[in-house]
Amino acid sequence: MNPIIRSVALSCLCVGIFLSTVANSQEKGTSPKAVQRLNRAPVNKEVLQVKLPRPTEAKLSNGLTVLLLERHKLPTLNVSLWVNAGSLYDPKDAPGLAKFTAEMLREGTSHRTSSQLSTQIDQLGATITTQSQFGSTYTQLAASGFADTADGLLDLMSDMLINPAFTADELDKYKKRQMAALEEERSDPGFLGEERMYRALYGNFPAATTSATAESVKALTSEQLRQFHGKYYLP
Repeated sequence: MNPIIRSVALSCLCVGIFLSTVANSQEKGTSPKAVQRLNRAPVNKEVLQVKLPRPTEAKLSNGLTVLLLERHKLPTLNVSLWVNAGSLYDPKDAPGLAKFTAEMLREGTSHRTSSQLSTQIDQLGATITTQSQFGSTYTQLAASGFADTADGLLDLMSDMLINPAFTADELDKYKKRQMAALEEERSDPGFLGEERMYRALYGNFPAATTSATAESVKALTSEQLRQFHGKYYLP
């Protein structure tokens, strides 16, 4: 048989078998009336069996609760320390005091200057942040770095937490930065809208405060920071 004719014949045969199969499958198909609608997507039950790792919990002699969650896939360490010293505890005449105290922890201790702290953190290849957001009850100190630098990282973190210096010269620099940040905030329509919304929602409750004021920044003193730190930075 001519090769071309043979190729055409085989192609026709394959098409014929395919059409026959489709026709048979349509004849045996399920009627739409017999379909049961569950009104929900099918879910594999194994997906719902979530098994989250459980941390090891310990309580130190000073009353501090420690939660440890070990994962050894990466050689890194992440530490998050929460202190019950949030902006909801700001005095009425000093909005932003909790935020100021938290952020000034990075600006030097009784053992290290601000520059020394920054240099040593960089040498470890680590990051340490301190913050207290408006409307919150807590201040957070967060640190991350390599696991083999854990001792040095925790030493810096504890020094910042326990021995802040709150020196006058660093405070003056900080106040200048805060005044510039306030000016930028007051020019942001989104911030101004949020400020009005929180006032409408919370009235005279401290959660209505969303920002420091120029007056509270100008009046800020090292003694104010020390008093707030001594009162709230406890286990």
